[in-house]
Amino acid sequence: MLNVKGMRFPIDVILVCIRWYAGYPMSYRHFEEMMEERGVSVDHLA
Repeated sequence: MLNVKGMRFPIDVILVCIRWYAGYPMSYRHFEEMMEERGVSVDHLA
């Protein structure tokens, strides 16, 4: 079981990003753009 207390984003968003990161050659900027399309505001520099 994952401990999600204190995380900035919902666990489903985090798991989707981990899946994309592990499965595809993408940069953090790509993640930022894809999350913005889904209504999640992130910053690749944070």
